[in-house]
Amino acid sequence: MASKPLFIVFEGIDGCGKSTQAELLVSFLQKNKHSTRLIHFPNYTSTTGRQIARHLRGEKIASPERMAVLYAKDKYEGASEIRKLLSTGFNVVVDRYTASNCAYQSARIKGTKAQKEAFINWVLRLEALLPQPDATFIIDVNPPLAFQKNLEKRGRKYLKNKADVYEKDIGFQKQVRDQYLAYAKICKANAFVINAMAGKKMAPKEAVASKVLSALSKALRLAKPTRPKGK
Repeated sequence: MASKPLFIVFEGIDGCGKSTQAELLVSFLQKNKHSTRLIHFPNYTSTTGRQIARHLRGEKIASPERMAVLYAKDKYEGASEIRKLLSTGFNVVVDRYTASNCAYQSARIKGTKAQKEAFINWVLRLEALLPQPDATFIIDVNPPLAFQKNLEKRGRKYLKNKADVYEKDIGFQKQVRDQYLAYAKICKANAFVINAMAGKKMAPKEAVASKVLSALSKALRLAKPTRPKGK
């Protein structure tokens, strides 16, 4: 284990199992006597989070640029908690962070691959002053399987029994996956794509967790990265 507290992020399309993997890593670290906290973004209890929730419920649709700013604002509002935890010796595991903003909002951009990548780089600059993770794990699965799994989710208060505008469109989820992979290429120094498939099925959560731990060991051997120039 690293001598300093770790900041780890889990990402992926809806229904990929990222939240489960975040919880498993927290449990693993805690069982091994490493103080660890789990944080989720967005924070739907805040004013900013409630604005985001209205968009996700389809009540007020905003542009990708506007939504990217709201998602960034939500994280900046939570940044002090992350810094405090890290400074007091806690590992921090986060469910959704900068990569989500990059992937979901760039997927909404109507343009070329280059224009979508330019949008990702813009979001990276927008969130550059946030605490930067030691590793971002992108849980990669076949979108149709994740889509079916996501249909089983129940009781999320922020949706108020409505469908999430991002989750109900499998075509959009496929685009988001593509944009996660684009993000991983841009931020390759600390972004790790975890193949969570076993043939044509989603792999057992324990097998995926093993891959995460292996990737984490690799991440700890690398120097903490800086963003590419101009990004």
